[in-house]
This record gives sequence, structure tokens and C-alpha cells, in this order.
Amino acid sequence: MVIFDQFCRCVDKALKSATAKKDLIILSLVAGALRHGAIFEFTESGESFLPKEYTKEQAAQMYDLFFLPFLTVIVIDKDGVTIIMDTDKRAQGLGCRRFWLDYMPDPFESDGAEATRLQALIGERPKGARALSVLSYGAVDGCFIDAQAGGTKLQGRVKLSHLLGFDSESASICFSFTGAEYMKNFYDRRDSPGRNAMVAVQEIWYSNRPDKFIVERTPRHVRKVESPKIPRLYERSTYRILDSKQAVRLIHPDIDMLSNHTGKKLRSGHPRARHFRTLRSDKFVHAQGKTIIVSSTWVGPQERTDSKGVRYKVRLDV
Repeated sequence: MVIFDQFCRCVDKALKSATAKKDLIILSLVAGALRHGAIFEFTESGESFLPKEYTKEQAAQMYDLFFLPFLTVIVIDKDGVTIIMDTDKRAQGLGCRRFWLDYMPDPFESDGAEATRLQALIGERPKGARALSVLSYGAVDGCFIDAQAGGTKLQGRVKLSHLLGFDSESASICFSFTGAEYMKNFYDRRDSPGRNAMVAVQEIWYSNRPDKFIVERTPRHVRKVESPKIPRLYERSTYRILDSKQAVRLIHPDIDMLSNHTGKKLRSGHPRARHFRTLRSDKFVHAQGKTIIVSSTWVGPQERTDSKGVRYKVRLDV
């Protein structure tokens, strides 16, 4: 998506022009995350397909079993680009501390919920900013389940550490303040940056349920991570979360046509989906009653390369 490449260009330019130490630190952190993060693309805004409420069972499973497929995950949707980072690759559950970065192009040109929050926070468009972009950074210090009638809602203890605004064209810094300055100057504001981080966490969880598969798309030409320029979207692998039928059609696009042509139902690679399993037997002395995730498997070919050299592969190792 264009928004990701715009984000990369902004960071590349800003790193060359920034002078303040606190700005260089946050921009260097962002550049590292953009280089090494695994990109998950969603065609819609998270709020358009996420449930307003979860059942108690869903909320409990999310709280106990949530994990990031990779140490650093980049979520791209219609609302912007959000990066979620674990500090421990073994982290599981929503009680862990995770860090987030959120990028939004010109909130004064948007009308979404997060754009409205940033408009209220910033006040007025900085003078001279032709294409304002806003970058926020912070942490989610665990989540909790807020009981509601008929279901449960997930809430997070979101902390803002840094908010940075810059002109996307000139890369000049328009405003910059830390979380402490935010608390001092905007403590009475109910809305704060970080809401997109919670939406991104839920997008990963809700889409990456046990009946889903992660499919990696790798272009023919991949830019090295160590190159001076942050690799753009078309130069790197990206990931999509698909159900079993979508995954089969992507890996075996001609299976339906060939079946109709031969008059026989042809056997293609097919999945055995992950699933939850509750350990009920008495032989599980210490784990009885615990719910675990049984890993998925894929029978037969699990990757293909198309005529343009693009490779699609079902990833069972994440």
C-alpha cells in the first residue's frame, strides 16, 4: 500500500535532517522496526471487521493465548501503519508489555477517529507544513477485560512516550514532545494516541485464529535489509492471513479449472487447521483444564511461484 512507502520515505528523509538527540533516537528505532518487521496487510480498516464485543470465551483465549507471529509486526490497513513489538520472542498473553509505533499521514486531511484525536491534541496545523505526518511511540503495559452486558471488551493500559510531527516533503520537524510533556500539557484530554495500537493487536488476534493460515508473498527481487534506503513494500516479503479455502486457491489456483476439465475432483495440497484443545484427561496432572493450541499442518505442496516470479508459501512455522 502507498501509505507504507510514504512512511519509509518520511523516515529516510527525517533521519538525514533531524538534529535533536531525542528525535534521532525515536527515528532510528522506527527505521530498525521498518527494516526488520513482518508486514501484514489488511484491505479494510480494523474497525470495519472487528467485533464490538467478544464473548467471554474469546476474551479469555485472547488474554491467555495471544502472541505475535514475529518479534516485530507491521500492520497496514486503511487507518495507517502500526508497528507492534515484543521484547521476548516467547511472550504470550496480553499481560506482557509490548511497544508500539503508529504512523498517520496528515490527520488534518482525514476524518477517522484517530485523526480526530490527533487534531484535538495538536490544535492547529503547524505553519509551513505542506504534508504533515504524525508519528507516535509508546507501550502497552498489559490489557484487562472490562466486563460489559452481553459480552466483554478489551482495554489496554496504553502509555505515550513520544509524539513527533514532520513535513513529509521537506522532512523538517514541526513539533516534538515526550510523554511527560504530553501529560503536563494535555492531561485533561480524554483521547490520546495509541488507540490504533490496540486495534492492531486485535486485528492480529481476530484474523490469526486457529482456523486461519499465514501466507507469505515474496517478490522476485528483494532488497537487502542492510541497504541505505528502507526497503519499500514492493521490495520485500509481506504476509496475509487467510482461511483454508483462500489459502488452497492461492497455492493451487488452477485446481477448480482442472477438476472441471477432467471431470474428476483432483487432490491438491490441503490444510489441517490449528485448533484449541482443552486438556481434560486425569493423566494431565499439572495441566488438567488448561487450553492449548494444537499446531496446524499442510498435506502436499505448500508453495508455488507464479509466472512473474512471485512466490507464495504457507507458513506453518509462525
